[in-house]
Amino acid sequence: MRYYYAAGGALRGPSTLERLAGLLAQGLLPGTTAVWGEDGTGPTPLGELVAAPLPPPLPPPGPAEAAPLPAAAPGRPGAPPRREPERTVGALLAEYFSPREMLPLLASPRFWVLYALAATPIVILALGADDPTSWLFFYFSLVWAVLFHRLVQPERRTGILAVLVYLASIVFTIPALLAYLSTPPFVTDALVASRSALARLVGFVLGVGVREEVFKILPLLALARWRGALGARLTLRQGVFLGALAGLGFAATENLAYLAQFEAHDRLAYRLGVFSQESLEGTLTRLLLTPFMHGAWAGISGYFVAWAEWHPRRRWTFRLAGLAGVAALHGLYDFFADAPALALVVIAFTLHVLVRCMARAANEASGVEHLEHQLG
Repeated sequence: MRYYYAAGGALRGPSTLERLAGLLAQGLLPGTTAVWGEDGTGPTPLGELVAAPLPPPLPPPGPAEAAPLPAAAPGRPGAPPRREPERTVGALLAEYFSPREMLPLLASPRFWVLYALAATPIVILALGADDPTSWLFFYFSLVWAVLFHRLVQPERRTGILAVLVYLASIVFTIPALLAYLSTPPFVTDALVASRSALARLVGFVLGVGVREEVFKILPLLALARWRGALGARLTLRQGVFLGALAGLGFAATENLAYLAQFEAHDRLAYRLGVFSQESLEGTLTRLLLTPFMHGAWAGISGYFVAWAEWHPRRRWTFRLAGLAGVAALHGLYDFFADAPALALVVIAFTLHVLVRCMARAANEASGVEHLEHQLG
C-alpha cells in the first residue's frame, strides 16, 4: 500500500513505507510526521507506523481484481491534493481588497503601530508646523524605538517606564550636558582640535564619548535607584530597551541643536552667493543614522546598568565597564567619521556588542531568576 505524509505544510506522496522508513532513519522526517494510507486510514505518526509489524503480503490480483481503486472521498486524508479552481480578476479583487475584512484588523495593536508610523509625517505636515524638521527628529527617534522594542521584546510592564525615560532624556540630559560643556577647562576640546591623531582619538573618547554616554544613562540610573528603593530590579531586557530609549531621546534633542547650526551655515552661504546643501545633507544623516547609533550605545550601557542591579557588591564595576566600552565605541566612531570604511567597521562592532547583550537578556528567564533566588 502507498502512503501520503504531511511535510512542509503540504500533503506529499504517494510513497512506499520502505521509503518513509528510510527518510525517518536519515533524520529527514521526524517520527511525529502524520501519515495517511491510500485507503484513507490515519493519520498515524510515522514512528509508530514504521515500528508496527508489516501485514503479510497479499497475493497478486487476478484479472477480475485488477480494476483501479476508487478515489478517496473529497476531504478525506487519503485524497490527493485538489487543484484550486481558476479565479477571475474580479474575484481576487473582491477577496483581498474588500473593506469588509478591515473591521477585525482595527482591533489589532500592530495595525495601529504601523498606521501611526505611516500617518505621523502626514499629520505633522498637515498641521502646518512652523518647523516640521524638528518634529521629524522626534518622529524618527520613535521609529527606531519601535525597532528596538521589536528586537529586545521587553516585558509588558515596561511601557510607563519607557515614557518616563524618554521624556527625562529630552528634558534633562541635553540641558545638563550643555551646562557642563560651558564650564572650563576645555581640555578635551583642545585634544580634539590637535594635529596629533592619538591626541584627537583620546579627545573624542574622553571628551565626546564619556561625556555624552554619562549624561545619556543618568535617567536610567535614577530609575534603577528608584526601583531599588521600592524593592524591584530592572530586568536585562528592560535595561537594554530603556537605555536605547534614553539614547534616542538624547539624539532627537541633540539634533535640534545641529539643525540650528546647519540652517545658520546655509543662511550665511546664501548671503555670500554660495550654494550649500549642508542643511539638507546633515539633516538627512542625523534623521536616519544618529538616533540608532545613540540608541545602540545607550542600550549597551543600559544592559550593564540592569546587570549591576543583580550584583550589588560589584555594582559600580559593571556600570563603569559598560560606560568605558560604549565611550570607546562612540569616540572611535566620531574619530573615523571622515573615513567611511573604518566608521562602518565601528558600526558593525557596535551591533556585535548590542546583539550579544540582547542575546544574554533573552536568556535572563533562567539566569536572572537564579540570581534572584540567590539574592533572596
